[in-house]
Amino acid sequence: MQIFTSLEAKQNFSRILDMADSADKVLIRRKDGKTYSLTSKQREPSPLDVPSINAN
Repeated sequence: MQIFTSLEAKQNFSRILDMADSADKVLIRRKDGKTYSLTSKQREPSPLDVPSINAN
């Protein structure tokens, strides 16, 4: 788990999102001491997603 300040998170947002993908959790701490967790959520497939068929 890694902890970043809100300024670091703003400056390195893309990198922090990548870290959240590979790590369990990323924490972001504000100046006032509040802490927020950032975790990756996997996309759930839609029930309407069906494999394509070859019509040939």
